[in-house]
Amino acid sequence: MQKTFLNIGCGRQHITGFVNMDIVKPYDRKLDARKGLPFPECSVDGIYSEHFFEHLTQAEGLGFLRECRRVLKPGGVVRIAMPDLDDLVRRYTSEDWRGDGDMFKLGFDWVENRCEMMNIAMREWGHKHVYNEEELVRIARYAGLEPIGRCRHGCSDIPELAGRETRNSSKLIMEFTLPARSSESRPLVSVLIPAYRADYFRQALTSALSQTYSHLEIIVCDDSANNSIESMTRELAQQDGRVTYIRNQPPQGGLGNYLNCFARANGEFIKFLNDDDVLEPNCIEKMLNVFAAHPGVTLVTSKRVLIDSRGERLPDLPATQRLCREDSEMDGISCANALIAGQINFLGEPSTAMFRKIDLAWVKPHFMSIGGLIGIGAGDVAMWLNLLGRGNGYYIAEPLSYFRLHEQQRQQDPAIQQQGQQTWRKFIFQGRRLGLMPHLLVWGIRSRSAGSNVWRTMQIVTSPLFLIQLRGYFRIAKERYLRRG
Repeated sequence: MQKTFLNIGCGRQHITGFVNMDIVKPYDRKLDARKGLPFPECSVDGIYSEHFFEHLTQAEGLGFLRECRRVLKPGGVVRIAMPDLDDLVRRYTSEDWRGDGDMFKLGFDWVENRCEMMNIAMREWGHKHVYNEEELVRIARYAGLEPIGRCRHGCSDIPELAGRETRNSSKLIMEFTLPARSSESRPLVSVLIPAYRADYFRQALTSALSQTYSHLEIIVCDDSANNSIESMTRELAQQDGRVTYIRNQPPQGGLGNYLNCFARANGEFIKFLNDDDVLEPNCIEKMLNVFAAHPGVTLVTSKRVLIDSRGERLPDLPATQRLCREDSEMDGISCANALIAGQINFLGEPSTAMFRKIDLAWVKPHFMSIGGLIGIGAGDVAMWLNLLGRGNGYYIAEPLSYFRLHEQQRQQDPAIQQQGQQTWRKFIFQGRRLGLMPHLLVWGIRSRSAGSNVWRTMQIVTSPLFLIQLRGYFRIAKERYLRRG
């Protein structure tokens, strides 16, 4: 079978047997990589680019890498060759600041000092974002690619990608591939219960123990002030060895308890369960079936039902309305865009969704942050945005969890609500910066129903606070612009 390799931003350096693509001639096929790659999903064996990536903004680079991830076949490789910011800094601080830079062979021999050299290297030829290894790995992971490693000039384990560098200034050469996905038929799922209130805890834990999918570990991290949760957990643990009880010493608080649960999880998949929520018995089984059938999906969620303190069903809020009538795969970026722009968490609280641990374990400072912003009051949304940047979402129309509303929950605290609103506003900035929000307005979500390859637009409900928050965003942007001017 003939393989497909792409040479992106080829210029005049065409590679025989590759599809050589650029925005200006000569090329085999014209391409503006900022607008996507014109290839179907899982159709490309390898992608090469030399001195192209640094000509994209950070958001454009993320968009390009997400397109690479979309079109790559399993086992496919992306190889990027570019200048290395660390090398430029070393040259700047060296006596031999000219070094072996290509600029001095390209008519820039008139450069008189290291400051001029550095500015030209950073800004000339349309450069927009220059990377070192640490930053390139970080950005690739945001896009859903994992590093194979750093490569020497011209060296690769992939024969088609070996010997391709033509520029001496290609000091940073790295290869990336799709994240490894387990081939286990029955992967371990970690059900994580960050507990601190005993009122509804027994019902929550019982719903975890009653799952039709049995290969589980159930970890209870207890942040409460008494031994009620411990007593219930140890009672049920005597009947089921899958339960592990951990007393937080000292208490970790809401965020710290989530982080503690996550750190102790051994499963490939993570299913959070708040101590006042309830899962349907087939919740985990149905979600695992989606992951098995859709390798490109990184987040599975479902319709959830609101209940009160007595377990009685409540009317839907805008955030809990059913997104669609049938199970549907959702394009990750358009879903993230709608989430931020609409200012409503229509994907659900932590108890609603499931994901692979590998897809959030790399996030710094922790998995409830996005782009360095800690999602105070909206940590679940930060999780969903990270996951949607790495792959697609999937919505199960059947209700698989119950979200309890009551006066004692942390979400009712005015201070936390205020912090949450501030975090939502900051998501607009992070979304634009990280390529998750190509549109400031909500245009719906690209989706396709189960068994279909036809993408359509799913309309969603948006928050009435959005226009107020959007005006605030433009006001802040204007103030920053005027200060710079």
